[in-house]
Amino acid sequence: RPEPEPAALVPPQMLKQAPMNYPQRALANPGNQFRNRDVSVVLQVQVDAQGQVQEVRVEAGVPGPWGYNETAVATVRASTFTPAQKGGQPVAGSLPVTVTFKKAR
Repeated sequence: RPEPEPAALVPPQMLKQAPMNYPQRALANPGNQFRNRDVSVVLQVQVDAQGQVQEVRVEAGVPGPWGYNETAVATVRASTFTPAQKGGQPVAGSLPVTVTFKKAR
């Protein structure tokens, strides 16, 4: 008799991204070379079985003191997630999240 297939893990998902403002340090400093282009921060987000963010790690950030990475992390921490699912049960899991800042207008 064959072994039953293990239940597939369904990763967590972002339900709603929190409102995000362009980092003030980035806007206020004319020396910011990223001001006139779109920039993205890639994060790895750990979500518990209740859908709460447990950890956010910057995988690919924006260099410099402009506040992009910090703003992206704060935005994701305030966002709403569903937990991962395994066998129909909520479990902890992780997912990549990309936060994009549109160029300053």
